Amino acid sequence: ESFLMWYLPDEPLHEVDTVFVNQVHEIVTRDVFHPTATVDFNAPRFAANAARADILAPDRYIIRKDVPPEQQPYGIIVDAMDAATLAVDGRKPVMLVEGAFGFETEVDFMMTAFLAICRDARGLMWYAWDENNGKTGVRYNETGQAALANTVAAVHKVEPYLLDPVRRTFEVPAGKGKLYGIVCGTEKCAMIVVN
Repeated sequence: ESFLMWYLPDEPLHEVDTVFVNQVHEIVTRDVFHPTATVDFNAPRFAANAARADILAPDRYIIRKDVPPEQQPYGIIVDAMDAATLAVDGRKPVMLVEGAFGFETEVDFMMTAFLAICRDARGLMWYAWDENNGKTGVRYNETGQAALANTVAAVHKVEPYLLDPVRRTFEVPAGKGKLYGIVCGTEKCAMIVVN
């Protein structure tokens, strides 16, 4: 499913606060029926920027070209999601924006998607910000397209549980290892990520 939302300033900085506030006011005044979202990579600004939008979307383009999956820095997805969910304090949804530059593997797409979901992401979006004259981006790579399609299909399989209103994330207490997951609804579906 898809929905219409207004995309507010990308990665807004402190010096453009007035422009940001004015843009939010203008959009919300004209259209009260669609949510607003802002994409941000700057964790210290998450709370301020989330206060002005309905959806906070941290962007983490972490997959490194020519680096094997076991050496990818997947942990920063967890860090970004933790910072974002803390910033919204359960009041607003968080949607992860992940890179789709064309060199990611299916493992990369699956890992980032399910790490984000287990850290309470309510939406996922893949994006290639530097298309470089038709050379960068998953749309130019058939293998990457298939990998992304398989990831989306895997997420769809658990979607009924993810959308259940009785959903909570959990984490093993500090000092006891890293175990994250979600428990969903009356079906007693559990998804666990061991990191």
